[in-house]
Amino acid sequence: MCIPGARGLYSGARAAGAPHGRIGTRRRRVAVRIVSDIEGEAIMVCNMGSIDRVLRAVAGLALLSLLFYLDGSARWWGLLGIPLLATAAVGYCPPYKWMGIDTLGRTKETPAS
Repeated sequence: MCIPGARGLYSGARAAGAPHGRIGTRRRRVAVRIVSDIEGEAIMVCNMGSIDRVLRAVAGLALLSLLFYLDGSARWWGLLGIPLLATAAVGYCPPYKWMGIDTLGRTKETPAS
């Protein structure tokens, strides 16, 4: 599964009722280590919103059902549903990153000049 950003989920905010101190610091360091590569850029940050994920899951299941309903060589087109189901389950789409698309509704941070 993708981690919703190094600053999002593990930003240092403690849970309600948690004692003060170093609770969660190890988890935060591990998450940052997973999300960041050598240069410190994000590797696999969620880039799909919930509507996008649901639509992909429905389309993936519809395509996968072709394996059971079609005969002959046309049934193998149903295997195209596997990548759709996988990206819907994980919440990350590599082509979206390459094209700069983010359906979570976040705006891109622009560096101050």
